[in-house]
Amino acid sequence: MEAMDIEQIATAFRRCAYNAYSNVLIGNAPKVVRDAYERMKEPRAGDWVIETSTIGGMRHKDGTDLDGIGILEKAARENVVFDDPDFAWDEEVEGMPHPTEIVYYIRTMDGMLFRWTNASIIAIQSELVSMFSKAT
Repeated sequence: MEAMDIEQIATAFRRCAYNAYSNVLIGNAPKVVRDAYERMKEPRAGDWVIETSTIGGMRHKDGTDLDGIGILEKAARENVVFDDPDFAWDEEVEGMPHPTEIVYYIRTMDGMLFRWTNASIIAIQSELVSMFSKAT
């Protein structure tokens, strides 16, 4: 049997986890479904997670599905980093505090640390992780 490509595994795993998440988005759900939704929408450090905002194909130019799956190392509220390296936020000039955003740090399947901003992250249900771990 040929070795599987890690990028293909990441793509398949992200889609499966996203489909599982989508399946819990129903009205009048039974308690077990509500519990699954609550757990998935509140990822914690150490959870396997997927980034969901780019599932439909919108990602940065060099991005791969590997960037969007892994173990959440931390989520933190940090100052927004602006593209212009010469721009420095001045609260007096701007009339407000420096804007912040939630930043997610994911240790990807290939061992890289990926920093996500302006993104949605969900925890992967432990049943999917257990299935994946047994297959490797």
